[in-house]
Amino acid sequence: MNRLIVIVGPTASGKTDFSIWLAKEIRTEIISADSLQVYKEFNICTSKPTLEQLEQVNHYLVGHVPVCDEYSVVRFVKEARFLIKKISSEGKIPIIVGGTGLYIDALLNNFQFQHDCCDNFSENIPNEDLYDTLRNLDSLAAKSIHKNDFKRLRRAINFFKTFNFSIMDQKSNTMDAKKEFQVLKFGLNFRDRNLLYERINRRVDNMLERGLIEEIDRVRKKKFQKQLLPL
Repeated sequence: MNRLIVIVGPTASGKTDFSIWLAKEIRTEIISADSLQVYKEFNICTSKPTLEQLEQVNHYLVGHVPVCDEYSVVRFVKEARFLIKKISSEGKIPIIVGGTGLYIDALLNNFQFQHDCCDNFSENIPNEDLYDTLRNLDSLAAKSIHKNDFKRLRRAINFFKTFNFSIMDQKSNTMDAKKEFQVLKFGLNFRDRNLLYERINRRVDNMLERGLIEEIDRVRKKKFQKQLLPL
């Protein structure tokens, strides 16, 4: 069983600095678990590690996907597992830093994913119609998905039509799945919330000074995925 170090915490809590310090101390490498830092064009708004920080410690899954491509939790888990085996085979303990809670949960808890479903829904379909369709097909899933959540409604309907069972059954399969890693988890916390909010405010001010608005304008001109969120 491969060993992992996982570092989590709220925005601006110091995850990047701590992970780099720890990686240098134990001579290992870092795997990012952030659903937006994977995109090449998002640098300022995602608070990616700086070039200087990236030179200090080898980072993976940072800026390796064009914004016009889709990135999902399924892809993250696949890539992260490959990197964990690679780093572990060199006698190192990989450090996972996040970021995106779903990505980390899926990796550590060995979420069981089915193959991608066929998606033939138009975005012009009213959410109410989608919700009624799901309720008729899969009442169990309908109870757990909000009627205005177009993306999850669509996915649940496609899942049922493709596999003929509820998407909620994936959760049961995951609970029974064997865990793959021995994990040491660090959770960074701020008892002084005012201090944390001050750090967040300073970060936003710094983003604006570095050209946050200009970066967003550049990205908006590209044909990127309409929903840049973990799937």
